[in-house]
Amino acid sequence: MIYIIDTIGEHSGMRYFNESYQKLFGQLSIKSVVISNYSGKDSLPLFYNFYRGNLFQKLLLLLISYLRYLFFMMFNWKKNIFIYHSYGLRWIDWMFVFPFGLSKRFFVEVHDVYSIHRKLKLKRIKNAFYMTMINRVIIHSEATKSVLKNIGFKREMLYVPHFKYNFDKNYSDQNISAEVRSLICEQKINFLFFGVVRESKGLDILVEAISRLPQNLTGKINIIVAGKDGEGIIDKLRLNHLNHGLYKILNRHIESEELNFLFENSNYALLPYKEIYQSGVLEMAIYFRLPVLTSDLKIFKDVLGKHKTFGSTFSLSKPDDLEVLIKKVIDTHGVSKYYSENDILSYYEEEESMNFLKEFIKMNHL
Repeated sequence: MIYIIDTIGEHSGMRYFNESYQKLFGQLSIKSVVISNYSGKDSLPLFYNFYRGNLFQKLLLLLISYLRYLFFMMFNWKKNIFIYHSYGLRWIDWMFVFPFGLSKRFFVEVHDVYSIHRKLKLKRIKNAFYMTMINRVIIHSEATKSVLKNIGFKREMLYVPHFKYNFDKNYSDQNISAEVRSLICEQKINFLFFGVVRESKGLDILVEAISRLPQNLTGKINIIVAGKDGEGIIDKLRLNHLNHGLYKILNRHIESEELNFLFENSNYALLPYKEIYQSGVLEMAIYFRLPVLTSDLKIFKDVLGKHKTFGSTFSLSKPDDLEVLIKKVIDTHGVSKYYSENDILSYYEEEESMNFLKEFIKMNHL
């Protein structure tokens, strides 16, 4: 049995990733169960959602969840394999990884290395943790591999491309609040900047490009910024005060059906990132057939170079390149054709994923 351990779950849309994981294992009849904070087919709601409530409630639910986790691991350790979703080694990740990280039955799936690479206060401690307390990692990009190698990680790394999503895109109207509905403007072209807001995501690059557009064009567009901003970037950029409502802001985690609503009703996805190691937002946009406007980071160029009808890239080294691209998109909106059948078919080929499965089976003697 494979247990996929996810401490975030429905709080930030990880359920979709988990279901894609299980579908991949299911192709070779490998049984997998998700341990998280939601119930469903082949899932075990072992955790509470300890991201909600006041500080006391959060800590209490975290403690109960952690104790349940330890007891579960004690009674299910033998002959099972565990994959733990890690997000740059938050202190919560340390708790869940520490007792088991050196075992060859325990994989740490690395979703984010931003804090390892950039946040200097904890950088040395986190690097040491990876080098001494983790035996096996699963990675989703060459960029992640490079960062781990640079910090001295020399143990086993297993690569699998970011999973192609496969979930129900529907949503119930009654579950979409007026707050979320107000983000979409049906009379304008809706550009979606989605996900956790931080300096590396390049929101400042986007704001600068938009500020240079002539008024006759800004009147045609609606910029949606939806995601939790833990670094105060939205306030620093004064987005709530710019251009008389040009920016619609939702500064919090986005629930599953809200995500479906926003991707279904937007026209383009904006990814002006300065740095990225993998991108679930890119995968989500492709799944919803939402054209993407991305920076020219390698991870984006690799996808759009092979699948040109998915969208366009702009150069980070040219100050006005995103401005020019947005102008072009506005001018050609409703005329340009995106997501050709050939590009979609070639994108969803699963050769790399099957290679991961074969290697995973070999490593674990399944």
